[in-house]
Amino acid sequence: PPLTLKDTCNTQPCPIDCALGDWEGWSGCSAQCGGGVRERTRRVIRQPQYDGAPCEDTEETESCNAQSCNADCELGEWEDWEGCTQACLGGTQRRLRPVQRPSTGTGSYPEP
Repeated sequence: PPLTLKDTCNTQPCPIDCALGDWEGWSGCSAQCGGGVRERTRRVIRQPQYDGAPCEDTEETESCNAQSCNADCELGEWEDWEGCTQACLGGTQRRLRPVQRPSTGTGSYPEP
């Protein structure tokens, strides 16, 4: 009589877990101010099979550029005086102050 018997067992396929790629870079923000959204994605390299672990999220979003759209004008330093318009009898001269950043939204300009 045989001292050992063999029979097949565990014939089901082994579980195959989901496999995901690396996160891609973030997209640009959907708004320059006042609150926007940016997103990034990653691709599925292998779908799960035979009760393998499911895939995690393949898309992420986050808030961006939450600062107010209202900004006051910012002026630079005064430039040097230009030459006088007259050599005598009361001419005029002027100097300029450049705009570094214009106002946006309901932002204001400084008093002259």
